[in-house]
Amino acid sequence: MRYFIRIRVWHCRHMLKIQRSCGPARSEKSRRLGTVVYRIQIRCEGRKRPLAKASPNGKSKSHNVKDLNPYLRLQAIIEERIGRRLGDLRMLNSHWVTLDDTHRYFEVILVDINLNGIRRDAKQN
Repeated sequence: MRYFIRIRVWHCRHMLKIQRSCGPARSEKSRRLGTVVYRIQIRCEGRKRPLAKASPNGKSKSHNVKDLNPYLRLQAIIEERIGRRLGDLRMLNSHWVTLDDTHRYFEVILVDINLNGIRRDAKQN
């Protein structure tokens, strides 16, 4: 099992930050919920604080130059990003796939509500 997780991390690391995947990593969850699957990566650590003249030198640790915590959960941040990027699709669900040293990888399940088959389906409405 650990070997497959390592292979999945290697595969995710070599993809784009936001990429449509041909199939879900956790197929049992995605098959129940939706139609289009995107895989997204996000950095685990906090971001760097923008500084005047971009010099962190000479500043104490309490200035919090390196590790600003994100204002939302990482999963909520990727849901915002995918919503801005793909405005015509509606998000059904998102779930964690894997992580490595610097990034976490999520899958977002999206559905196109303009399709007649989805619009007429009472279960998905």
